[in-house]
Amino acid sequence: MDQDKLIELGLLSPEIANMVKELKRLEELTVNDNVKSWLKLMADGWLTIVDNEVDPRMTPYANGGEGATIHSSDIEGVGSLATIEIFGAPTSVWYTNSFMHRMHFLRTGMLAIAHLGSVSPIGVRLDVEEIGISVTNG
Repeated sequence: MDQDKLIELGLLSPEIANMVKELKRLEELTVNDNVKSWLKLMADGWLTIVDNEVDPRMTPYANGGEGATIHSSDIEGVGSLATIEIFGAPTSVWYTNSFMHRMHFLRTGMLAIAHLGSVSPIGVRLDVEEIGISVTNG
């Protein structure tokens, strides 16, 4: 565990820093590799709030991620694109680097969609990989 990040996190939020310590302690105690992996993911995720400027807005991969490429298993020769066609509709992948907002979504299942201008039909999906999209950062 990065002690410097833990100290910084303690200055931002002592409660979250204590939670990270407890997650790391539990990670060391368990013999179950799946539980160990989940606890590490959670602890490391909470430590990232020290590095990131927390921004709840989502960023499109092909537009904002450096070296990011969206691939579809259904379409031959797809390269770096802002959108790809999935089920006959232009589709893009969006993400946030904010672990805190990811956790809020997991807890509540809610997200906000802003309709800037006239409202047009949209489809928001969480099954990105299942519909044949993979995102690589290169």
